[in-house]
Amino acid sequence: MADETTQETEQEQIGKTAGAFAGMFAGARIGAAIPIPLVGPFVGSVAGAVLGGEAGKRVARAAVVGARAFSDALKQRPAESGEPA
Repeated sequence: MADETTQETEQEQIGKTAGAFAGMFAGARIGAAIPIPLVGPFVGSVAGAVLGGEAGKRVARAAVVGARAFSDALKQRPAESGEPA
């Protein structure tokens, strides 16, 4: 159980970091619309990093669970239906 908790924490941390970077870049791009030099991209990148980090925590967990289910499905042997393996 402790191992599962550690894995979930690691997944959340990876997702948070990836989401923060993606949000930072997207926010800086959107923030560039603010006509004050350097302020717009800075404010946008900070807001994007916060929002992206929170979204990344949730998305990472779902992505890992989905990828694991997909991998497990590929590893299963086909049912005996007469189809070639």
